[in-house]
Amino acid sequence: MTVKRPPLPALTGLRFFAAMTVVISHFVTLWRPHILPDGGSSHLFRRVAQHVSELLNLGGGLAVTLFFVLSGMVLMYNYGGPDGRLRTSARSFYVARIARIYPVYVLGLLVAWLPYVRWHECTGGASNCAQSNAALNGGASLALLQAWDPLAATFWNGPAWSLSVEAFFYALFPILLPLLSGRTVSTLQRWCVALCLVALAFPVLYWIVLPDGPLSRSNFGSFWFSELWANPLVHLPEFVLGMALIRIVLLRRENIPHGHREWRALALLAADLAIVIVFLPYFGFPLALYPLSLVLALPAIGYLLFTLAQMRGPVSRVLSHPWLQALGEASYALYLLHWPVWLWWTHLLHASPTAGGRLSGLLLFGGYLCLVIPLSLAVFYGIEQPMRRLIRQTFDRPRATPGEVPEIAVEPAH
Repeated sequence: MTVKRPPLPALTGLRFFAAMTVVISHFVTLWRPHILPDGGSSHLFRRVAQHVSELLNLGGGLAVTLFFVLSGMVLMYNYGGPDGRLRTSARSFYVARIARIYPVYVLGLLVAWLPYVRWHECTGGASNCAQSNAALNGGASLALLQAWDPLAATFWNGPAWSLSVEAFFYALFPILLPLLSGRTVSTLQRWCVALCLVALAFPVLYWIVLPDGPLSRSNFGSFWFSELWANPLVHLPEFVLGMALIRIVLLRRENIPHGHREWRALALLAADLAIVIVFLPYFGFPLALYPLSLVLALPAIGYLLFTLAQMRGPVSRVLSHPWLQALGEASYALYLLHWPVWLWWTHLLHASPTAGGRLSGLLLFGGYLCLVIPLSLAVFYGIEQPMRRLIRQTFDRPRATPGEVPEIAVEPAH
């Protein structure tokens, strides 16, 4: 009989803050790009405003990177046996994955449908998706395959591209599992270093070859940059890194120091971001190096998740608060609904993307948060949980494995 592992509530609580980082990043960089002060005539304040803007722009991508690493950690924790086999049947694993992501994923597509066809060419905001074939890429979105085509990645409900990446991870997980099982801690640590270097190789190669031409803002709408940003193979090292990190936690659980490492991990992440935001722009146009910035923060993100998974410090205790647990559980719905709900909100209020000052923009966003956060909770309790139970009871009940491990939510609030 499979022994149930205790939950990791700190990781669930962290998901809410990651999801909110994505929402805020979209607000200040895409929905209301002039909402932040420009620093006025002071050179110092202009530089500070620029760095704050870069941080907020980078924040959404960092949150998605965190979700990819977190997915590897929690799937390995829930389903990875020490013998390299799933701790449940393959049927139960895949049914559980579909039940976990697909109902709310389809709901997000339905909410985004009218804004997409009537109000906006592309709900994801990328210029290249205007070139896409609606019928073909609509089918790709329904099949969770859109991330494989850079012209379709942000089609229909833009943020849903990361679920296409997650679906690829789920498909590979039973194959990847034996590669990390039975390894020693020192071997797994070498794996972590190697995976970070492999992840770094993709943006460095892009920087050297420049397949889309010189680095500029136009790179965001180009083919190879979009591949670098969304292709599931590019993000696979992040997922496997999470698998390796949680194996180290399980092997060393009784020999890991207590909570002071949580503060060290947060300080390391802050220092990493400061280096990326302040110094990296001197080596090229910062937005064109966006994927490189994310990968340079990957070791610090991994270390933060590694320490929080141990549940031994004050930060993990705060993240384990019941209110944050509820918000963390609902963060998946928040992630998938936040963009189309914003389109509905601004359309119904006749709010122009550029009209109004900073105060009116902040009030508009505050009202939006008062709508979308309770809505995500309602969707979690009223749709996501009941549909998850229904799908698993319908398709997995005859072959359910006794003592199957409980679900720990891992999808990006992404």
